Amino acid sequence: MVVKSEFEIGQSFALIPDRLFDAGGSVESDLLNDVPSHLLVPDGVSYIVTHDGQVQLQADAPDDGSYFVIESIDADRNSIRGSSKQLLLVAPPHGDAPIVNASPTPRVVVLRERDQINLGDGRLLHVSVFLRPYVGLATEKMLSRKTECCLCRKAFDDATRVYVCPLCQECAHMESPEHKSGEKPLACVTEAATCPSCSMPVITGEGLTYVPEEVLHV
Repeated sequence: MVVKSEFEIGQSFALIPDRLFDAGGSVESDLLNDVPSHLLVPDGVSYIVTHDGQVQLQADAPDDGSYFVIESIDADRNSIRGSSKQLLLVAPPHGDAPIVNASPTPRVVVLRERDQINLGDGRLLHVSVFLRPYVGLATEKMLSRKTECCLCRKAFDDATRVYVCPLCQECAHMESPEHKSGEKPLACVTEAATCPSCSMPVITGEGLTYVPEEVLHV
């Protein structure tokens, strides 16, 4: 049974700042030390701007028109995979079309995880997804609805530790001996590589689904 969220859970697009450095004709990628490790993209419209050498997202459009518009939208609210988000990138009103994955694109383009946006000044943004699963005791809503584990189909009780998928909100047991003293713990989610409902890989901690290799090895 899918349970609507009583806690912060779900997915957001994230932009990982990076930069191209041109030295002696060679180009390499390096992570900027003076910017956040990633920028979470809120739902709705935001504007990509650069202030004091830092790439930022802001809610209001700058007056000079030197910005990219980025919008996170729910593409299919009725999807079996929950809220299926898409990310749109729109070129500056008086600027060139965006360059994505080293190729020119239309002025409006749908971005996907692992895409690379070239902002035109040697700065790059890598597209990733930030996931927030829930791991904790079964909530009152789960108990009142007699929610079952999506894998073993046993109902939760008030001492059950559960995992909730950040994409489709399916629930599964995630117990260990220290959480279930005197009883055999049920750790169904640890036996599954992917969620049985939406097929997303099971992750038990919040974080980015993708970080480019060149950023990892800076």
